[in-house]
Amino acid sequence: LTFSATPVTDPGTVTVSGTQNASGITLNQSGLLFTGGTINSTGQFLMNAAATATINSALILGGSLNFNSSGDQTLTLGGGETGTQTVIGGNASKALNSTLELNGSGSTNYQFSAYNIGDAAAGTGGGILNTGATISFSTGTTLGIGNASTGLLTLNGGVIGNDTNTAIAAGRTSGTGRLIVNTGTINLGSSRDLYIDFSDNGSGSGRVDINDAPAAD
Repeated sequence: LTFSATPVTDPGTVTVSGTQNASGITLNQSGLLFTGGTINSTGQFLMNAAATATINSALILGGSLNFNSSGDQTLTLGGGETGTQTVIGGNASKALNSTLELNGSGSTNYQFSAYNIGDAAAGTGGGILNTGATISFSTGTTLGIGNASTGLLTLNGGVIGNDTNTAIAAGRTSGTGRLIVNTGTINLGSSRDLYIDFSDNGSGSGRVDINDAPAAD
């Protein structure tokens, strides 16, 4: 399923009725707004030539969510996502310029397991978890922020780990990861940990910034 326009910057609204299935989704058009229903993609979701998009439909992803432009790209989600997949940039430079903003109302849930986007050193881009949105997982999953790559996740009022299974690794397997906690809640599962630089070969790096009220339980 591919969305394109000439010029690329022409916005548009896509109304989803019921559950719509696709083998993959590619956005070559900026400013698209998806509303209603559920989008079920068995393959990857690709932000290709699109600079921005907003998806308030529910997402079921069977493949990774990829940012694939060397320019700044921002994807805003508001309808939740299931699938426990990885968020990645097409290469290192594309990853640094990518932003995934997660919104919600009440307990909107997302299940991405690794964020390999954002400039960890500068503290810009990456995943942004806002009030009303939750990241939670199935048994045995660790949230990898910079898993063999560069990753950044900023907590702006949302919740990480609304379950008993959650562990978090900032910097993992030679990756560079950073977690910034402005406001919000982190619930680590029973006998689960927050790892800072969880690397098996010593070449990775991790960092956690806590900038406001206590956020870790």
